[in-house]
Amino acid sequence: MRPLTAVLTGLTVLSAGAMAGTFFAFAVGVMPGLSAAGPATAVPAMRQINARIENPLFLAVFMLVPVFAAVAGFLALRSGQRTAGLLLLAAAAVYVVGTIVTTGAVNVPLNQALAAAKPHADPATVWADFIGRWNAGNLVRTIASSATLVLAAAAFAAKGATPKASAAADLVSTTVAAVAR
Repeated sequence: MRPLTAVLTGLTVLSAGAMAGTFFAFAVGVMPGLSAAGPATAVPAMRQINARIENPLFLAVFMLVPVFAAVAGFLALRSGQRTAGLLLLAAAAVYVVGTIVTTGAVNVPLNQALAAAKPHADPATVWADFIGRWNAGNLVRTIASSATLVLAAAAFAAKGATPKASAAADLVSTTVAAVAR
């Protein structure tokens, strides 16, 4: 695997891992904790979480996963690394369908409905209308981003896909030197 392809594959692994971890944390900690706190606490807390999660760092990592994977996949295919290339393109497709589409079709509309609920609405009803479908969408995102991580990691393990240490070291040295200028 050429150095740029290796770097992009590594960025795919890291960013998919960050997203899988984020969605997993919501599935096993955040949402159960909010539910245990009760609707009167959960509704305003989730509104605040939704307002804060839409930040440049989260959005960049969220959106760049399939870009890193697709570019790395095309580069791998161009350099004759068919298995690694196909694994990376599959990773991009799984992420787009399972994570981005699910977020846009399920989780974001539910977040918007939660934000738009009338201040005098019954929190128990608002939370009941929200939590089950939101958790189902989040489960799909967790599985999809985890599968993306596995596929990208498998691209590294593909025969001949591992970059030579000297090539990777040269790329890091060149990058550091360029940044230092």
